[in-house]
Amino acid sequence: MTSNGSEFLIAAATPPELRVMTVDRDGNVQKQFIAGTTSYWSLAASDGRDFLIAWTDNDGAFTRVVTAEVTTVSPPRRHASH
Repeated sequence: MTSNGSEFLIAAATPPELRVMTVDRDGNVQKQFIAGTTSYWSLAASDGRDFLIAWTDNDGAFTRVVTAEVTTVSPPRRHASH
């Protein structure tokens, strides 16, 4: 889980999916989507505006950029393989 100062982003590895949601300050879910498949771990970070999510699955390690408005989600980028 991470925050950009105005909302939170939660990336949860719930095999076989990586579920991502944004939550406002009052705890209300704003948007949610499935970012990819996962079988190991996930984490999230923010630059104070947008978000970066990272995870691993059987094919390697991946990242995606999610804009603060969750209107743009980059395609998964593969960084390494097992």
